[in-house]
Amino acid sequence: LILNAVFIARHINLDRALTLPDVFAKRYGKLVEAMVSCCTITSFLCLLAGNLVGMGAVLAYLLTITPTGAIWMSAVLVFAYTVAGGLYSVAYTDVLQAAVGWLGCMTLAFYSIKNEKITAPPPSIGFPSYKYPDDTTCEMYDGVPCENDVTACCYNTDKWCPSDNKCFYDNGAYPFGDQSHFTDQMTNAYSLTPFPNAVVFNWANIFVLAFGNLAALDFQARCMASKTAKIATIGCAIAGCLTFIVGIPFAYLGSITRVYYGPDSARASFETDSCHIGLGLPTCARWLPDQDGFLKYLTNEVPSFLGTWCLIGIVASSMSSMYFPLLGILFFIR
Repeated sequence: LILNAVFIARHINLDRALTLPDVFAKRYGKLVEAMVSCCTITSFLCLLAGNLVGMGAVLAYLLTITPTGAIWMSAVLVFAYTVAGGLYSVAYTDVLQAAVGWLGCMTLAFYSIKNEKITAPPPSIGFPSYKYPDDTTCEMYDGVPCENDVTACCYNTDKWCPSDNKCFYDNGAYPFGDQSHFTDQMTNAYSLTPFPNAVVFNWANIFVLAFGNLAALDFQARCMASKTAKIATIGCAIAGCLTFIVGIPFAYLGSITRVYYGPDSARASFETDSCHIGLGLPTCARWLPDQDGFLKYLTNEVPSFLGTWCLIGIVASSMSSMYFPLLGILFFIR
């Protein structure tokens, strides 16, 4: 939205076009218009499919039905909603949907931020031959010089594991030792488990969405409909700022969901690949992400009315994102 406000919004408005392919047709001709239309329809189909799957996941979890049935139910609801309202669905319901959805998501986000206890586990005691990351942890557990490197401090086997029946150990803090938080989470793929994590793909998604959404019909349609180019530009800039205000607190819910249902949580599940059989822990196992982790957080870990309010906002946003592709495809085909 910010990029659109700076570079594109005023030009879209001044073109007085009805669709994005019209913009290309005025500059490059009918052939380019047809090519852009095909590309746009393809991208809209992908957007529609992704939102149907997302809405289906919510319905499948809440109604305890199969994902396939939930997706078909979502498709019927969105189709009926779009056919019944058309562009009036946008004009008369988006403001209410946005107000209710944003307020619900932000209320839940700030509730979670305020009420979640900020705690970190104590440093790992480790296991036989485990090397402590610093002198403080070494002193805490009475570490001893390592066998292969006397300058390093290792787990005190004589004190903590004198026999198989009396042994205190854990899986250690792989690979860089214990820290209450990592300051390089946005750039280091080894800051958060599982290692390596998806930070590179997350940045790729941000880049693709930042530039790919410049062709999004939902806010370009509003640029086209604005009374003046100045209003189109200001509208995009304000919407971009609101996106930061709503999105940044809401992103916190992803972090807190990780605390409850992530790889380091008590509820985590793993595919057994025991490379440390003596520990009896899945230290080298592959983490199985809980696809319903966020929904479980909303329905189990927060007050029910806040979780429901946030879910209403998510579903409303998904509905809004789906009728635009349907309308856009119909426009382009015509």
